[in-house]
Amino acid sequence: MIDLAPRLGARVRGDEGEFYRSPDDYYFEEDGREVSRAEYEQRERERVANPLYRVKSFLGKFGLTVLILLLFFLLRKLAT
Repeated sequence: MIDLAPRLGARVRGDEGEFYRSPDDYYFEEDGREVSRAEYEQRERERVANPLYRVKSFLGKFGLTVLILLLFFLLRKLAT
C-alpha cells in the first residue's frame, strides 16, 4: 500500500491519524504541516475536552438517530 500510494497521488493514513512514508517512517499532520506525535495528541485532547465539541458530537448523534427513526417510520407507513 505504501509503495502504491505515491503513484496514485495518495497517502497512507493509519488508525491513529498518522501518515506513512515507509513502514517505519510516519508523521502526523495538522493544518498542512508536520507535527510531532506529542503535539498532535495534545491538540486532540484539547479538542475533545472542549464543551462545544461535546455538544456538536451529541447533536450529530442525536440528529442521526432521529433521521433513521423518521426514515424507518416513513418506510413502514409506505409499506402499509
